[in-house]
Amino acid sequence: MNNDQVLAVNTALGINSFEDLRGKPIAVDAPDAGFSFLLRKILADNGLRLEDGDYPLQPIGGVALRYAALQAGRTSTGAPVYASMINYPFAAQLHDPVRVLARAEDYVFPYQGGAFTVRYDYSASHPETITSFLRDIIAGGEFARRPRNRATVIAHIAAELGVSFFVITFGYSLRQSRTL
Repeated sequence: MNNDQVLAVNTALGINSFEDLRGKPIAVDAPDAGFSFLLRKILADNGLRLEDGDYPLQPIGGVALRYAALQAGRTSTGAPVYASMINYPFAAQLHDPVRVLARAEDYVFPYQGGAFTVRYDYSASHPETITSFLRDIIAGGEFARRPRNRATVIAHIAAELGVSFFVITFGYSLRQSRTL
């Protein structure tokens, strides 16, 4: 699963390049979360290393909070927000003064952004449930990839996420073009 991760920056705060991020805090959900590691890779590949003190991490919460803070240019407490990793569907809704500086797929593709976990004792005592769940996840992906199901999938996702039909259609089209 690729979550269409982008490194988005607020140009109103003077961020137009990787070098402009030097010394600036970068918003993350948590310093030790998967998206933070992805961010660190993208920045390192562009000459900025957390370990060298090139930038600090700014934990502010999940993608909805980061998206809102990045668009506003500040957190709810007034701290400036220069950049953050943003994923779909929020990435498809970015607008001025925020723009995409890098796409995760150019550095790591596919990026496994989601995971399913289960306790060992539960899986050992419910193997049929686990098998059925995994089978259904695979079947759902296969259903979503079939062109004849496009309208149904888009309508369902738009309704579930409360996101515009246009944004979902755009994201769905991107995913279809990147199917491995």
